[in-house]
Amino acid sequence: MDVNVLYNFNIDKEMDSIRQSIDELRGLEDEVLKLKKYIKPCIYYKDMKIKSIEKDKVILDEIDIDSAYLSKGLLGCHKVTLIALSIGDELPKYTQKKYLESKFSQSSIADILGSHAVEILIDKFHNYLISKNLLRGVHSSLRFSPGYGDWDLTYQKNILDILETHKDIDVSSNFLLQPIKSVTAIIGWAHQIRERDYPTGYKNDICKGINTCSSCRTWACKK
Repeated sequence: MDVNVLYNFNIDKEMDSIRQSIDELRGLEDEVLKLKKYIKPCIYYKDMKIKSIEKDKVILDEIDIDSAYLSKGLLGCHKVTLIALSIGDELPKYTQKKYLESKFSQSSIADILGSHAVEILIDKFHNYLISKNLLRGVHSSLRFSPGYGDWDLTYQKNILDILETHKDIDVSSNFLLQPIKSVTAIIGWAHQIRERDYPTGYKNDICKGINTCSSCRTWACKK
């Protein structure tokens, strides 16, 4: 299956609404409006068949993923969508520029806006895929990213390589995405309605147990 690339996925309406819904941005409508021009979304995605799901491994057409957490999360799915997306590098560069100029308030506003913008982008794109697949009677799993549970962050590079994103999105030697306001993710698809809860389990089952609980975005572990 081919890699799809979108540069015109519009989140203007959602960006306008966060000026009132995000506490840190209330009363800063003019500033947010000026910063919107620096948001340049790009989305890479590709559907891929699931060959098999084992206890601690998901085997896809082009990659094997070692993760008991992901195995639980994708159980019952027959295909996945691999995703890498970004709001571009212009807003992060603006954020850094203002910080170096000691304009910390402007830098902070831009950083907050960028963090919310990339979440809005992935949420809206996920909902777009849900609508598209529901027409075929196919239901979405929850969304998972490298770093969730025991899914190692090194898989960021694998996803970018498969999606051939390097013109727009790359990864550092520490497997952090560049530009920084970027996301990689996988979504499973099944013919049956999916359970809407993240997998849970004890640390020896689905996570490495390396004291990262405070930064875990899934809150999935039961110690």
